[in-house]
Amino acid sequence: RLCILVTTTRTRKMADFYTASPGDYPSQDYGPPMQQAGQGQQMMGGPSPINDPFSSFGNGMMGMAAQQFGGEQLNRFSRGVENVVNVGELKYYFKVDTSYVASKLRTLLFPFLEKHWHDARNDLYIGVMAFVTYILVIGYQLGLSGTFSPELLALTTSRTFAWLVFELVCCKVAAYLLGVDIPKYDMLASSSYKYVGIIIALLVAQFLPGLSLAFWATTVYVAAAQAFYTLKAISAQSGTGTARLYALGVAGSQALFIVWFASAAPSGTAPLSVVSDE
Repeated sequence: RLCILVTTTRTRKMADFYTASPGDYPSQDYGPPMQQAGQGQQMMGGPSPINDPFSSFGNGMMGMAAQQFGGEQLNRFSRGVENVVNVGELKYYFKVDTSYVASKLRTLLFPFLEKHWHDARNDLYIGVMAFVTYILVIGYQLGLSGTFSPELLALTTSRTFAWLVFELVCCKVAAYLLGVDIPKYDMLASSSYKYVGIIIALLVAQFLPGLSLAFWATTVYVAAAQAFYTLKAISAQSGTGTARLYALGVAGSQALFIVWFASAAPSGTAPLSVVSDE
């Protein structure tokens, strides 16, 4: 009987355990999840970013300060560019069409036939395209001669551009000393037109390598044409005596540059020592 009583008691306790509801047992309050996270951070030895108001405040202030500083620097750079380059005026020099380009090239190559010089205007489109084409032609010639390298082409570009800048500085100083008012973009256009003649001389030397007479005749002609165009175009802008003197000097320099840059073409090298040290 004792054994039956003990067995019956154990059976009832096990049945009560499996049929009991969660509310029959005491619950332990561990706090809300945010508090638990904070306690965990404290146990790890550092403050919780969630409960740290200075963290988000500091990040926000740093972001605003960086944005404000970047905006100020961008505005300052834009004002500096506008002081050096008049974007509205620059657009005028690139506002060309096909008929204008054809007419301008005809005037540059055959200026002796032009009658209306007061109607002529300068542009930068032809000059920029001629400069780029000149660099490409030099690269092509270097490739045919087996001396092409990206470094030499980059050196050609940088030194040619440096000579152009030097030429512009000399023109600006001469205009200042003579009291001639020539817009800076007109100076740049007049100086960059010479690459049209240089390209023609280089192409003649390339496709007629055995005819040095044809090359020199072409070089002399395009140099004379560029000098005549420069002289007439600048004189038409200002008819004063000092302006004619200035135009004569610029025209002579353009002719010399054309001969200098084109004279090394028959040898298959870059123009003289202007763009190559070899």
